[in-house]
Amino acid sequence: MGGNRVPSSAAVNRADRHCPPPPEECPSSSIIDGFAERLRHLPALPEIIDTSGKRRDAAEFASTVRAAATGLLRRGLRPGDVVAVLSPRGAARLTAVSTVLVAGGVALPLEPESDSETLAGVLTETDARLVIATSCLAERALELAERSRLRQVITFGTVADTTPFDELLSPAPVREDHVSLRDMSVFCADSGILAYGPISAEGYRVPTVLHPRSCLFGEFQRMVTNFGVTGSDVVLIAETVPEPDRTVAAGLALWSGASVVMSTTGERLAQLSATRSVTAASPALSCHRSDVRSAPGG
Repeated sequence: MGGNRVPSSAAVNRADRHCPPPPEECPSSSIIDGFAERLRHLPALPEIIDTSGKRRDAAEFASTVRAAATGLLRRGLRPGDVVAVLSPRGAARLTAVSTVLVAGGVALPLEPESDSETLAGVLTETDARLVIATSCLAERALELAERSRLRQVITFGTVADTTPFDELLSPAPVREDHVSLRDMSVFCADSGILAYGPISAEGYRVPTVLHPRSCLFGEFQRMVTNFGVTGSDVVLIAETVPEPDRTVAAGLALWSGASVVMSTTGERLAQLSATRSVTAASPALSCHRSDVRSAPGG
């Protein structure tokens, strides 16, 4: 890997939002590093829940993200390298994006609804060489590799001609020039989440916007201060919430001991609201606590 860092040209621009000064610590790594210790003091483990009902506890999520990030670095990922993520909005997508951030890379979440021309265009524009995909979208990822500079497809599950995500969790030969998680505090500014728009009017480039990790962490700190999310809450993250906001809202919930429901539908929201306290994440990243409290035995 390496060589696919975010271009410094106008192809990638800072997000049009207030960005606080970068914190002294490495944002994602410091959160993950302190997460296991924090979980030990929580009365109950928070969970990440897909609308399908599949559950994953926060301790497993944190250990998987850290191990996978180490796996990417051992295999040559460099700070600022762009890693695409092709997945429906859900727990797998959150795992992939978080892994890239902790490894110091730039996560490029691809929308499955986007046409192939746009996806191939943004992959080429950002010089992405690696994509993490769910098994249901592995075939499309392989097709995009033929139309871009992608060199490796990593999938959740076992799919022909791809690398299983679980391989990142296993020890691998260490490249001489690899960067460890311990070194990542030096490279915080290189990481973030890339958002993209439709192909430009000229028809030859896809505009992208970088949400740097310092901004994501600053928003995380603001939300910790301003929103009283507790372990008795469930944070519902709707499909319409932009990726940077989804990642921050999920991080806030788990850090606060609250469970997270990804890709929430209206029906699922009603079901959960009927049984426990709910905090919903809106596209503007404001959270609204419902007045519904836990039902007896809930």
